[in-house]
Amino acid sequence: MNKDQCLRAVNQLMEDRRTQGKIESNRRRETIAAEVPAIGQKEKELQENHASFFRFIAEGGDSEEEFLKFRDKSLALQEEIKQLLVENGYPETYLDPVYHCSLCADEGVVDGVLCPCYKQALSEQYLAQSGMEKLFAKCSFAAFDLSLYPTEGDGDISPRDKMKKILAFAKNYVKNFGDDAQNLLFVGEPGCGKTFLSVCIGCELIRSGKFVLYAPVQDLLADFEAATFKNKESTMPTEEYLDADLLIIDDLGTEFYSSFVESTLYSVINTRLTRKKPTVISTNLTPDERDECYASRLNSRLNYSFANVPFPAANLRAETLKRRAAKGKKG
Repeated sequence: MNKDQCLRAVNQLMEDRRTQGKIESNRRRETIAAEVPAIGQKEKELQENHASFFRFIAEGGDSEEEFLKFRDKSLALQEEIKQLLVENGYPETYLDPVYHCSLCADEGVVDGVLCPCYKQALSEQYLAQSGMEKLFAKCSFAAFDLSLYPTEGDGDISPRDKMKKILAFAKNYVKNFGDDAQNLLFVGEPGCGKTFLSVCIGCELIRSGKFVLYAPVQDLLADFEAATFKNKESTMPTEEYLDADLLIIDDLGTEFYSSFVESTLYSVINTRLTRKKPTVISTNLTPDERDECYASRLNSRLNYSFANVPFPAANLRAETLKRRAAKGKKG
């Protein structure tokens, strides 16, 4: 499902909600008509008053006195209906239109701006297609635990303080995300938090309505191989990798090298640069190791078109397991 399909799915959801609301409203009216006939009669009078008012307007009526008569009668009938509802054990709003979202009446727009309910539904669609939903459901900046990083290190600044700065940078990146957003290259040893932080960025952007794709480099290459050689079905249309608002490529350097791999990676990165679509890449490879793995044109893109973000050394997985074990002993 691509970005346009996600939008269509959400628009269909809004339409379904409006339909469900009408069905529920009709059901309530049928219930009231059967149990409290007097309310049905009042509603009939209310409808007749509305019809008379519209005829009055259509025929050119402009008498303020007549207008006020129609208004006062309508208000009086509405009040009588509310009183009858309460007297018969129903909320006075029981016959009001039924909406999933009362703010936008399930239209998805309020004063020309997308309603929060629409943005939420869209973010859920994007997340379902992003590759992040199941693996990283709990990823958020709030869940990023700086205490997992050591407070002491070899340099003047501790790993924890370094990571604190990187986290602040990531939050600012999301806050100011746009067409001119930087490409980021997260570099560091395995287990230092590169993947988690990149997905935090992706999830936060999805929540703001951006179309984000996450893919381990092996999965991305498999989809391009399937599309190129037609030897199997791809899981994601390759165009989505090129046009997503943000593409996250994880574990660059774990793929098996070939000329196809080299050209595909270059093509994806270069095309996105041309389209001004930012990319976040995580890798365990040092600059020297990248020089050994990739040709100069791909390395040139990685070295000069991406902001290099070196992560401090840490083993978050080991530290997390250590804490769980300690907690289990205490329990």
